[in-house]
Amino acid sequence: MVRRYRENVGSLYQPDSGGVFLDRAGAKVTLQIGAGILAVGLGLGALAASSAMLYAAATIAGSGSGVWRVAIPPVLMMPLTGTGTRARGFAWNVGLLTG
Repeated sequence: MVRRYRENVGSLYQPDSGGVFLDRAGAKVTLQIGAGILAVGLGLGALAASSAMLYAAATIAGSGSGVWRVAIPPVLMMPLTGTGTRARGFAWNVGLLTG
């Protein structure tokens, strides 16, 4: 329960900075970096010897998850849409997810 809370706290502040990084570095690089940060956080969580270390690891994992969540939609949509139809594809994606 505490780990999930810390992961959520970590992922709350990352989408903004992840979006800025996504615009500057590109979707694939951002996805790889976010997945790397997430893996480091999860690995540290597995090795945590104290609750403070577990909190820190969960925050790192949540940060990586937040960056990854920002980068994954463009990576998935690139092969399906062209530059002229990408906005419409994202709109359909949101519409289908929300019902």
